[in-house]
Amino acid sequence: MEHTNGNSSLPHYRYIGARVVELGAGPGLVGILLARMGAKVHITDIAKVLPIIQENVDANGVGLQQRRGATEGYAVCEELEWGSEGYERVAARLAADPVDWVLAADCCYIDQEGTSPSTPAFVRTCALLCGPTTRCLVCFELRSSEVQRVFVEEAQKAFAKVERLPPHTLPKPCQVEHILLYELSCPLPTSSMS
Repeated sequence: MEHTNGNSSLPHYRYIGARVVELGAGPGLVGILLARMGAKVHITDIAKVLPIIQENVDANGVGLQQRRGATEGYAVCEELEWGSEGYERVAARLAADPVDWVLAADCCYIDQEGTSPSTPAFVRTCALLCGPTTRCLVCFELRSSEVQRVFVEEAQKAFAKVERLPPHTLPKPCQVEHILLYELSCPLPTSSMS
């Protein structure tokens, strides 16, 4: 990362043409911002959220049909619900062209029984999207140590490198102890994932 005025961040030009997949995007704000910075973004979530994302994409002028030049980014909305039938095919299709960034925030939860049942499929989705040079950043609020335990355990089965980024290495506004940011890289062969 390059440093400017004491803040660590990538310069905007680094996103021009970058392929990004945002998982569990909610309203799609991160994907929209990256599209405005020149990235080619697939903003994904469950089907019932897609109309909200599409409305936001259109309102911000970053839809594929709204592109005006080669360096302009765009955002495409797409259904991707990890763990549902066919999710692996969708992830494989999205990864057919190398993905530079996979981004996810607050996608790992705990259910009423105190477990995190969707986390293995979420991590598998991340691994399917990642190639050897993809940077996968996963962020979540620490609401339960069980979610963190399951996430790390599953990530270690799917990736050669699972690193929690310490808060002090992040830009000042992101230095919050109860917000966990992990970088996953070097996906392992599919056969090693259970």
